[in-house]
Amino acid sequence: MHFFREFHQNATLVSGLNSFFIALIPKVVSLSSLGEYRPISLICSLYKILAKGLSNRLKQVMPQIISEAQSAFLGGRNILDGILIANEVVDGWRKSNKKGLVLKLDFEKAYDSVNWKFLFNMLSNFGFGDRWVKWMKTCVTSTKVSVLVNGFPTSEFWPQRSLRQGDSLSHFLFNFVAEGLNILFVRAKQMGLIQGAVIGNDGVRVMHLQFADDTILFCEVEWVEVVTIKRILRCFEILSGLKINYHKSVFAGIGVDEDLLHSFASRLNCAHLNLPLKYLGLPLRANPVGVAKNTAIKLGNGRRSQFWRDKWAGELCIKDEFPRLFSLSTAKDGVVSDFLTSGGGSQDWSLAFRRSRLVWEEEEVTRLHNCLRNAPVVRVFRSDVWKWHANSSGTYYVAARYKCCESLLGPVRKLAGAVWHNCAPPKVKFFGWLAWLGKVKTSSFLQRIGVLDEAANVGCVFCQNEVETVNHILLFCPFVWLLWSMIMKWWGFQWVMPNFVEGLLHWWSFSKMKKNEKMLWKVVPLAIFWSTWKHRNDCVFNGSQPNLEELCEIVKARIALWVKSSPTKVVFSVNDIVFNLHQVQYCIRKGS
Repeated sequence: MHFFREFHQNATLVSGLNSFFIALIPKVVSLSSLGEYRPISLICSLYKILAKGLSNRLKQVMPQIISEAQSAFLGGRNILDGILIANEVVDGWRKSNKKGLVLKLDFEKAYDSVNWKFLFNMLSNFGFGDRWVKWMKTCVTSTKVSVLVNGFPTSEFWPQRSLRQGDSLSHFLFNFVAEGLNILFVRAKQMGLIQGAVIGNDGVRVMHLQFADDTILFCEVEWVEVVTIKRILRCFEILSGLKINYHKSVFAGIGVDEDLLHSFASRLNCAHLNLPLKYLGLPLRANPVGVAKNTAIKLGNGRRSQFWRDKWAGELCIKDEFPRLFSLSTAKDGVVSDFLTSGGGSQDWSLAFRRSRLVWEEEEVTRLHNCLRNAPVVRVFRSDVWKWHANSSGTYYVAARYKCCESLLGPVRKLAGAVWHNCAPPKVKFFGWLAWLGKVKTSSFLQRIGVLDEAANVGCVFCQNEVETVNHILLFCPFVWLLWSMIMKWWGFQWVMPNFVEGLLHWWSFSKMKKNEKMLWKVVPLAIFWSTWKHRNDCVFNGSQPNLEELCEIVKARIALWVKSSPTKVVFSVNDIVFNLHQVQYCIRKGS
């Protein structure tokens, strides 16, 4: 509290408190330059507490300050927002037969290039008081850095710019820097210098989307607009210190001639490609039919269905059926309507290739035309519709898709439910998951990973006859087997012990129980696993002696306590739970 009070009043930090190491994390396998490392800051814990406190205050006001174009690190906004909006823009262009340009920007070492003066001016202009700005200056500028090279630190130095990756404040402060780009675009729009993308019946304009340093721009196919965007980006570079790596930035066009697209890309010194392109890790303008191994197209006007890549002609994907012709095509991403030369009852198709065809290739063309004669008729006044075979109505529902994926998991999903979907405490579920995977830290496991040496005793603490493995200590040890027998007798069952933990969980999850007993039944194996392991640790580390009767009562008490603490209201008869107040208190005292 004295540390916080000192910082609050004087905006100062003790010398050395804001010093940190930089660890260089490789970004690629074969390293050839310093730029192929990602610097991560290793920050003092006391400073982290301060930064967390400041971040918690800052994030309360940021949604009111930062524009809707940004979706990173802000409450109520999601990374998927930008992806969905970007796909809506592109899809809107295609549906309305409009032309448009998409520019995906790559900022070079964005966090490491931030101009501090620009950041503090942005904070002041947004209305933050002098004291707050002074706090931010202290947090950002009082740093001293030492780089870890092969595990050894270099001499300390004082950085003159950058925000630290590893500091919880940095993400929010970078949002203010990135907001400068949004302000420039909004001002250019107000002056009529750029238009952006106009989508929907309401004429909504979208110029750009930002997620931290991932930025994507939308503009009209006009030289004036492209040149204006380049000038705006250059102004932002000078002001903020962020440098755009045009060699990694890409231009993509919708309905734009290839030569014209190449000219636009050359003006910005960046690459150009056809859609789809990756944005925030997901494909922009990806074809859902191509990835959904349950969908098909009901052909309408042919403007949303790709001729070569989609299954619009029944179950036939022309690209797969005629790979040679696809490789020769000059319009690999063309839609069906682009290839149609006449409508009505007889459809004629125009296929353009990049060279003259060989004899056998002509035969393939003839075979393709024969296939297309049986293709669905293009209907000019209807849109293409995707149908989902997994639903009788043909409509895609997330719930139905979830059930479809669930069915593919089969017994694995059932087993996962047995481990995680019950009323046991989270730590007990986690231990059950470790037991399922065979990752419990038994003596033999610790010896195998080098924690215990070869001469260490790895025998079972209960029976002293076998090596302590997961299956032995939780199932097959005679002491533990008697525990299982006593618990099963409590339920009135006679059974044969499965061969391993996974087999036991499978058997347990497929057992049929009455509705009012199911909650109890699901938690029994986890209670036995947990209680056995706790009793084992008590014997190993505290010198206790194995006590079967006491362990059995603890298991019952834990089951009762977990079920009783569950928010689910279930009524049990007196015989369903055998415990008394003394046992529950004992369970709590021993640690549930």
